[in-house]
Amino acid sequence: MATETKSRCGKCGRPMVSRKNRSAPTRDRKYGRGLCGGCYNREYKAGRITEHPRSTRPAADVVEDWEFLRGQGYTKREAAERIGMRLTAFNRAILRHAARERAVSS
Repeated sequence: MATETKSRCGKCGRPMVSRKNRSAPTRDRKYGRGLCGGCYNREYKAGRITEHPRSTRPAADVVEDWEFLRGQGYTKREAAERIGMRLTAFNRAILRHAARERAVSS
């Protein structure tokens, strides 16, 4: 397994690597909800995936927080720090939300 391990699976405790690491087996890669690929697939197929909390925030919630904080004079960087996100993830959430809004309105 690669040495870039940073986290462990929330179900089996197995070390996980980035999903982008194509040299690692799928079961060792980090998937959603803090689970490795193997556990994620097993939980999904068993209908128990919702028992594991999401590790990301819905984009609509991020945008709502951003609108409030922007009104308070925060920059994007300050707002991201305030709500506990990296700036890149914060920006992606805002862009995802805008894309969804455009798709719904067209």
